[in-house]
Amino acid sequence: MSRRLSTLLMVAPAGLPAFFYLGLLGYLGSFSRLISDDYCSVYIGRNLGFLRSIWFWYSNWNGRYTNSIFDWVLSAFPGLVSIAVPLTLVAWLGVTIWAVYLFIPESSGQWVRVWSAFSLACVMISVVLLASPNISQSLFWWGGLRAYTQSLVVFTFEIALYRLVRLRGWGQKRNLLLLLSMAGLSFLTAGFSETLTPVLVIFWFLLAFIEGWRSREKTVGSFSRASIATALGALAGLLVMVFAPGNTFRQALSPSSPGLVEILSLSLRGYQSFLAGLFSSWTTWLSLCGVFLLSAWFGLKLQVKALPARSALWFILGGLLFGFGFFPPAAYGLMGFPPTRALILVDFSLVVSFSAASFILGSNFSASRGFDRKISQGLYTAAILLLLAGISANILKVSAYEPLLSSYAGEWDSTQEQILAARSARQPGITIHSVRNWAGLNDPGDNPRFWVNSCMSKYYGINILTDNTGMQPGNLIK
Repeated sequence: MSRRLSTLLMVAPAGLPAFFYLGLLGYLGSFSRLISDDYCSVYIGRNLGFLRSIWFWYSNWNGRYTNSIFDWVLSAFPGLVSIAVPLTLVAWLGVTIWAVYLFIPESSGQWVRVWSAFSLACVMISVVLLASPNISQSLFWWGGLRAYTQSLVVFTFEIALYRLVRLRGWGQKRNLLLLLSMAGLSFLTAGFSETLTPVLVIFWFLLAFIEGWRSREKTVGSFSRASIATALGALAGLLVMVFAPGNTFRQALSPSSPGLVEILSLSLRGYQSFLAGLFSSWTTWLSLCGVFLLSAWFGLKLQVKALPARSALWFILGGLLFGFGFFPPAAYGLMGFPPTRALILVDFSLVVSFSAASFILGSNFSASRGFDRKISQGLYTAAILLLLAGISANILKVSAYEPLLSSYAGEWDSTQEQILAARSARQPGITIHSVRNWAGLNDPGDNPRFWVNSCMSKYYGINILTDNTGMQPGNLIK
C-alpha cells in the first residue's frame, strides 16, 4: 500500500464524529425562531428598508452596521430564521475546508489535501462550538448567531482569500480589484461587533507589518499589498463603528467608562474567569487535547515544509493575547465582561492558534527526526480516542436539547398562527399563551409598554399581551 493511500485511509475518518456533531447542531438549529430583540431588528429592517434601517440603528443605538445588513436580509426572507443555523454551519465548514486546503502543499496529493482539510475543519469548528460557554445564544439565537458566529465565517473566508493571494501571486492587472475586494470584505467583517473589531484591526496590521519586515529589502509583493489593504479596511470599519452617533445614547445607559488601569484589571479578571470555566469541563479538555494532537499528527504525516519550531511559541502567545483582546472593549464600554455569547470569539482564537502551533511542531519533528511510524500511530490513536470521548459526550449532551427546542418551536408556531388569524380578523389585540424561550432572553409579558411586547406588536401589526403562564423560566440550554 502506498504512503498516500495509507495516509488517506487514516485522514478520511478522523473528522467523521465531528461532522456528525455539526450535523446534529444544524438539525437542532432548524427549531430556531425569532426571540426577544430579533423582533425589533427584523421589524426595523422590514419597515425602513435597507439603507434607512442601517442608518436607524447606526444613529440611535450602535455602530454594528453589518448586523443591520444581515437583519435586513432576514426581514426580506423571514423563513431564513429556521435554516440560518444549518446554512451558517455549512458556510463555515466550506470556507474552513478551503482555508486549510490552501495551507496543505500540493505534493501531498489532491485527495489527501481534500480529506485532511475536511477532517481538520470539522474538528476545529466542533471544538470551538462545544467549548462555547453559551451555545444557545452564540448559535441558536439569531441575534448572537449573526453578531459573533457569522463574523467568524466571514473572517475565515478572509484568511482563505489572503492565503490564495500568497499562493497565486496575482499580477498587477488584478491588483486594484483584488485590493478593493479585500478591503471591502475586511470592512464588512469589522461591522459585526465591538468585541471583534479592535482585535481584527490589530491582527491585520500586525500581519502587514510582519510581511513588510520580511520583504523590507525586496519589492513589496501582491500579498503584502493585500494585507495592508485588509488592515486599512478593518481600520475604516473600526472608525465608522466608534464614531456612530448611536453610541452616545447607548453609553448613557451604561456606567461611565473606567480608566486604563481599571480596564486592564477588569479584562484580566474576565479572561481568568473564562479560562477557568473552559478548563473546568472534562469534555472540553479531552476535545482540546484531541484537536491539538490531531493537528500535530497532520504536521508529522503530511511532512509539510514548516516554519521554524520557535514559530509555534509565537502562535501560542498570539492566540492567548488575541483571546485577551476581546475583553477590553466590554470593560471600557460596559465596565464589565463581554456577554457569554461573545466568548465564542475567544474559543476560536485559542483553538486555531494552538492547532497551528501543534501542526508546526509536528512538521518540525518530521523534518528533524524523519518519519517514525510508531510515533505517528501513537499520536493518531490518542487524538482519535480523545476526540471520540469528548465529542461523543457532547453529542449526548446536545441531543438532550431536542425536546426543549422542538417543543418551543411547535408551541410558538401554533401561537404565531393565532396571532396572524387575529390580525386577519382585524382584532385590536390578542392575549397569547406565554411560551418561555430556552435562551435566557426576555419574553413578552402582560405589560403593553414592555419593550418586547412593543417590538412583537409592531412586527405582527397587532397589540400582543401574554397570560404569563406556560413553560417556566429555567428550561434553558446551558
